[in-house]
Amino acid sequence: MQYKEKLKDLFKMKNVDAVAHCIAQDAHMGAGVAVMFDRRYPGMKAELQSQKLQYPTVAIYDKHETRPDVINLVTKPSSFRPPTYESFMDTMHLFRDIVIEKGYKTIAMPMIGAGLDRLNWETQVLPAIHEMFDDLDVEITICFVEQNAKHMKKTI
Repeated sequence: MQYKEKLKDLFKMKNVDAVAHCIAQDAHMGAGVAVMFDRRYPGMKAELQSQKLQYPTVAIYDKHETRPDVINLVTKPSSFRPPTYESFMDTMHLFRDIVIEKGYKTIAMPMIGAGLDRLNWETQVLPAIHEMFDDLDVEITICFVEQNAKHMKKTI
């Protein structure tokens, strides 16, 4: 894996195969970065809700011709409760399988699992990313927003 961090808007990344983020099985997508995904990918939320998702799972949305695929990491049963570390890791294993199956070479994502999901970026999430992807031929770019930039110095 080639791991990168950038202080950049996730949705302005060029030349990526997919963007990834965490959601609940209800696909409510009413807070955090999920709201931005909902706005930029019209129809995705309704499609995900119609699928009656169960966690852990990974739901790919690839119906937008001019934008990267969306890898929806379903890490929890409800939008109103954070995932457990175990449910997050179960989804991460599935995420790895999807990356291999689809042949994704470039993926951009926010600080998945952190923020509203309350997992610790430095001790839980970042080590999980390395555990899952270090041996794969994939470039993963974490896009930080200004308020999360403090993590960049600690993890580079």
